[in-house]
Amino acid sequence: MGSANNNTKEYALVGIATRGLKVIVMTILLSSLSTNANQLRKHNLRQLIEQSHIIIYGTVKSVTDGVTTKGIPFTEVVFDIKRSAKNRVRSSTEYIYRQFGFTGLKTQTPSTTLMTIAEGVPRWNKGEVVVAFLYKANAKTGLQATVGLEQGKLSVYEGKLIGRDDSDSLFSQVNIDRSLLTPQEFKMIHSDKAIEVDDFMGLIERAVTEQWIESGGMH
Repeated sequence: MGSANNNTKEYALVGIATRGLKVIVMTILLSSLSTNANQLRKHNLRQLIEQSHIIIYGTVKSVTDGVTTKGIPFTEVVFDIKRSAKNRVRSSTEYIYRQFGFTGLKTQTPSTTLMTIAEGVPRWNKGEVVVAFLYKANAKTGLQATVGLEQGKLSVYEGKLIGRDDSDSLFSQVNIDRSLLTPQEFKMIHSDKAIEVDDFMGLIERAVTEQWIESGGMH
């Protein structure tokens, strides 16, 4: 019975999305214009901060598929927020993020396959802890994207950032006036050790609230 209900729900999603196929195609075309070389190039921390509308640190509470009223497929990710910067949200509250595409293939007929998450766009898993740099939601679709695609999602394990090596450093070509940094922050930036996420978020929060980028203190 449960399987039948799941299939019915999936067919309903696909049916709605298929009826909005023209809108989807337009969305893909518009998205491709913004997902250009500027998006795919390496992003350092200054660029991630500067281009973000909101920066969140939290746990993925749920990941589900859905379709907008205009037939655009999306993946909805609900975060349980620990800390945030730029347009901050309170800790211990939820933040709902929707990105274009389904989490997996959905077919209505052998010749009709709906859009999955595009290559280079982050995948999300329930229970994982992340820091995410997010663009502002599109006014027409309500959908968002991560800054620099996969680069806008940093995984956290046991309180430390993981998944970026020295050649892909967050601090590559980032200059911060020494007088702005605490001793702990200076050590974090110049150490080869894994970055403590609380120290990392503290640096981001100060960079935003004290306007380091705008004043030229971070460049």
